[in-house]
Amino acid sequence: MTGTIGQVVPEDGSVHEAERVEPDGSTSRLYARICEDGTVTGWQWFALADVPSVRASAVDDVRRRLPLPEPVLSPDLTRGLVVNVATWFAAPAGQWVAVTGTAEALGLSVTVTATPVELVFDPGDGAAPVTCAGPGSTFDPSAPPTVAPACSYTYRDASSAAANGRSWAASLSIRWSVTWTASDGQSGALDPLMTTTVFDAVVREYQALERNGS
Repeated sequence: MTGTIGQVVPEDGSVHEAERVEPDGSTSRLYARICEDGTVTGWQWFALADVPSVRASAVDDVRRRLPLPEPVLSPDLTRGLVVNVATWFAAPAGQWVAVTGTAEALGLSVTVTATPVELVFDPGDGAAPVTCAGPGSTFDPSAPPTVAPACSYTYRDASSAAANGRSWAASLSIRWSVTWTASDGQSGALDPLMTTTVFDAVVREYQALERNGS
């Protein structure tokens, strides 16, 4: 077998691949341009696809596909929330589905899957965010009275106390668990992703007047 650095050509004239390590530590592979008659007309180095870089592209694809939460509140925002009354929060069922993205490069394919696992509600009034598993639930006025679910928060102060004097800057987030699989058999988990929607929460306080019968 004869040849020079970067190309391996056996005596029979067939072309084999060669690899080299670049100064930045990455690996490149040498490919030959071959005519139909078998004549080699040129050579070119191409960076080999590696799992981390292809996986990063797949993650970017997933990020673009993830929906921003559409807050579903009970009472709803059009009527306003009420002090000392539990506010139930949820995400639409259509948003509570896994999202996948795939990237490919030089024969390597990586698929990343993001699965919704938790809701995080930040009331915006200075209290700690509330985290709960699942998509939450909406209040059904026709159902029997029940204890407020885990996906709920009770405001203690009207939003007139907010800095703008009108509303609390609340937010609803979906936390997504992220896993990946590669065509070479590798797989694993990545850091969670979050999608967040910020909205104005108007919270009112109502005074009840109790009168004794005569």
